[in-house]
Amino acid sequence: MNIYKSNDKQRIASVSDGKVVFKDSKHDVKNIFFFTTNHGNGNYTFEFKIKGNSSDEYALKLEMFEGKPYNPEIVSGVDYQMNWLTQKIQDLLDFAKNNFEIQRMGDEDEAEYVTLYKYIFTLLFRVTVAKIIVLLVTIFYFNKSVKNFFLQKKIVK
Repeated sequence: MNIYKSNDKQRIASVSDGKVVFKDSKHDVKNIFFFTTNHGNGNYTFEFKIKGNSSDEYALKLEMFEGKPYNPEIVSGVDYQMNWLTQKIQDLLDFAKNNFEIQRMGDEDEAEYVTLYKYIFTLLFRVTVAKIIVLLVTIFYFNKSVKNFFLQKKIVK
């Protein structure tokens, strides 16, 4: 088995570049190749060669494991992806929870504002009604006073 790593610009690691990062050969019936690298992200090409002309059937079982430089634990690619997805889902749930909390606080503030607006409207309505009543009483009193004045001065009969 040979493993080639592509440079960052290429999508596929080219065998012709000769940039071999791992080379191993086994001669058993069931072989296990264990490859670790610190070359980082990139694309790798795995080349498997079987010598001889045989009509036998071959199977390849490939398991990918991932790890981090700061964490010596190696986990399977599926476990790594599941942990990553679980973390992303947890982040989304936390985000949604925060949004619901903000919305709840906004609803509470809106209820408080509605109460204040109702109080202000009621106060303005009462003040307006009081002004109208005072205006009507003033007009009625002024009319009566003018009428009495004209009657006392005998301007009108």
